[in-house]
Amino acid sequence: VLEVQYGPGEREYFKRGLALVREAREKVQAGEYDDAVGQCRKVLEAAGHEHETGKGIEALKELFERSANGRRGGEYAGIVTKLKQLAVDAHHDFGAPMTYSRAEAQFIIRVTESLLSLAAHFAANAPLSTTRRG
Repeated sequence: VLEVQYGPGEREYFKRGLALVREAREKVQAGEYDDAVGQCRKVLEAAGHEHETGKGIEALKELFERSANGRRGGEYAGIVTKLKQLAVDAHHDFGAPMTYSRAEAQFIIRVTESLLSLAAHFAANAPLSTTRRG
């Protein structure tokens, strides 16, 4: 069970992210670990795009940087960057096949859920950009 608190303005934004996380969990159950990890990248991209149209994951990183005090916001944004890189790696050919294990896929899903929850907290409690979809 994942609890994500959000206001009316963020309702569709987080419903879509949660639906994608559910799909990722279904893919783990089906043994499709790489696809599950790829879904997490979609969650991050969608969350950023829905937060600020056209900015993708950068909008999500900016939300963390703007909402958390000092260096902490940059560290959260760094986690978003690293998680996205993990998710992208499963879908690119780097000369050797890369396959995520069940444990890795579950870890990436959990971190994605936590980032989504934290983004919801920040989005509900911080002033948002005027270009946000609403």
